[in-house]
Amino acid sequence: MNPDPDGPRLSPTLVIIVLIKIALLLVAKHLWFSQPIAHHMNVEPQRLDQQFLNTAPTPISAPSGEHHARPL
Repeated sequence: MNPDPDGPRLSPTLVIIVLIKIALLLVAKHLWFSQPIAHHMNVEPQRLDQQFLNTAPTPISAPSGEHHARPL
């Protein structure tokens, strides 16, 4: 069986397209996502941990016999 003459050109073309896409994504990342927009808006890491990871201790104050939801 003879290989298709158009077959070998497909692989390098796909590699070139993928490399161009990667380059464009890296350029977009550098242009739009490398620096924060507001430099004066800094948050301490402890506040981020408290907000997102819920590391602050939560008090358990509901009596064991009560099954009502606590008011917020």
